Amino acid sequence: MSVSPGVRLAGFAALLVTLLLVAAAPASARSFVLRASGNPTGPGEVLAIGDFKPPANPTVRRAVRVFGDPTSRRGAGEACSIRWARFGLRIKFANFGGSIACGPRGLAQKAIITGDRRWRTARGLHIGDSVARLRRLHPNAKRTPRGFRLVEGVLPFGRPVTYAVLGVRVSGGQVTAFTLFIGAAGD
Repeated sequence: MSVSPGVRLAGFAALLVTLLLVAAAPASARSFVLRASGNPTGPGEVLAIGDFKPPANPTVRRAVRVFGDPTSRRGAGEACSIRWARFGLRIKFANFGGSIACGPRGLAQKAIITGDRRWRTARGLHIGDSVARLRRLHPNAKRTPRGFRLVEGVLPFGRPVTYAVLGVRVSGGQVTAFTLFIGAAGD
């Protein structure tokens, strides 16, 4: 049985469209969920900044694999700030062990996310949401001078100090940024 060139071309086109859709799926399936766990007696932990999972691999190399080529890298030696403008994301990396912080083995210390509503907490809080919505979604959030601590940890060095593992900055009654303290390079 012979297949006409038109049928063959239509089948090839359908296969090509399917392959393109499958190849594009990871980009559209990207996670923008922020996850952190608190600890009332010790350090908390940033579990996920979307698909970047600091507990598994907090390196510059992994962040670049997850978020793609950065928009900018600033710093040298022990401290480095890397920005991905398309995600509203900036991560500060450090390396106190002699490696260059902007190099592949730099370790995530802090992150800030601004201006991109795709990011959200596991409970559904987005940048741009009202403080009233923040209080409904995170009823145990603690007020700070610049925002709220959504998830807290305690630095156990010397006199214990409470800090925001996952925090938000607010202005004009709205969430303007998410802050995350990862601390992979130490203090």
